[in-house]
Order: sequence, then C-alpha cells, then structure tokens
Amino acid sequence: MSETAQSNQQNTEYPSLIRRFAAMFYDAWLILALCILMTGLMVGLKSLVDPAPLAEGERAISGAWRAPTFILQLLTFYGFYTYFWVKSGQTLAMQAWRLKLVQQNGQAVTISQAWLRLSLAALSFFALGFGYFYALFDPEKRCLHDKLSNTKLVLLEKTKK
Repeated sequence: MSETAQSNQQNTEYPSLIRRFAAMFYDAWLILALCILMTGLMVGLKSLVDPAPLAEGERAISGAWRAPTFILQLLTFYGFYTYFWVKSGQTLAMQAWRLKLVQQNGQAVTISQAWLRLSLAALSFFALGFGYFYALFDPEKRCLHDKLSNTKLVLLEKTKK
C-alpha cells in the first residue's frame, strides 16, 4: 500500500447515522423514479401483448404481470446500487453527502459484496432499523450490513473550490 493510501486510511472520518439516512432518502427518490419508469415499460409491454382496453377499476398491472413487474423493480433497485458502488463507490446521493463505500481494506467493492450489503441492509431496514443502529456502538460507525459484507462507508474531505 502506498504512503498516501496509508495516510488517507489513517485519517479516515466515518459518517454519522444521520448523514447515512439523508443519503438513503435522496437515493430513494431516484430509485422511485426508475421503478416508475420500469412499471411504465411493463404497462406498455402488456398493452402490446394484450391490447384489450382495461375494464373500469381494473389495474394496468395485475394477474400474471405482477410478479415480472416486481422482479423488474427489484432488479432495478439492485442494479442501481451495484452499478454505482462497484463503479465508483458512490451513488449520486452519496456524492452529495460526501460518502464513499469501500471494502474494509480501502479497495473498490465487488459485485458480490454490493449484493450482500444491499440484501442485509434491506433486512436491517425491515427489522425496524436494528442493523443501522448497530453503528451507534461500532468504533468505525459501521452498520451491521457493513460489518457482515466487509465494507465501510467513509466520509470524504470537502473539495476546495
């Protein structure tokens, strides 16, 4: 490891839980927009396959179309985070909040780590945030999903303009 990388690793600041939640809130809006777009694509595909008009009160996505639509939205969610975390370690929200996801050793996150972290983070979220509040007790302020996926979020220094 180079001397610069070692000094950066030693001077690492860890983000607060509030900063993490703020980035999650910001990303949620981006993912919502992508999921709406994907649902629109599925509605368009359904109308090509079954051009019959909808009956009054009928949902555009129902029956056999619900599962593929859900799977597409799930893949959109996983694809969004995997792409950004593996490519640069940052989503748009993470850039705005100066957060970066790296492996515990400071290297870029792998696809399997990104999927594991995201799956565990979702479980943490649906377990009333238990895995997130683990960060209050961890010396490096890692959430439980960070610890289990061998990753960490670091707080980047402000860039001078």
